[in-house]
Amino acid sequence: MCGRYEGIDERIVEKYADEVFSIGDYILTGGELAAMVMADAISRNIDGVLGNSESLDEESFNHGLLEAPSFAKPKEFANLTSPSEFSKGNHSKIAKLKKAMSIAKTKFFRPDLYRIFKSKLK
Repeated sequence: MCGRYEGIDERIVEKYADEVFSIGDYILTGGELAAMVMADAISRNIDGVLGNSESLDEESFNHGLLEAPSFAKPKEFANLTSPSEFSKGNHSKIAKLKKAMSIAKTKFFRPDLYRIFKSKLK
C-alpha cells in the first residue's frame, strides 16, 4: 500500500500490513515513488535483470562503504583532471586508490557508515 498526503489509516496498517518500510528520512508527495525505489533496488538482485551480474560486486554499501568516484575520458574536463593512476593501467594500484577514495568518500558523506567500517577493522 502506498500512502498519499498524510499516509494510511493506522487501523488498516495494523490489520493488513505484514511489514512497513521506509526509504529514508524525508517526505514525498506519496508512497508511489518509494515503492518504485524499492522495486528497482530489489529487482537489481534478480538474475538477468542487470546485463552483467558482476557489477553488483562493486556497488555502494556492498562492503560497508560508498562506491569510489568514477572517472571517464577525457582525462581533463573543465580544467579538472582525473587521478593519473587511472590512465596508467596498473590495476593493482587502481584498486588501492579506489579503496582509499571509497573510504574517504564514506568518511566525508556518511560518517555513520565510516564508524561501523572502522569498528570492524579492530
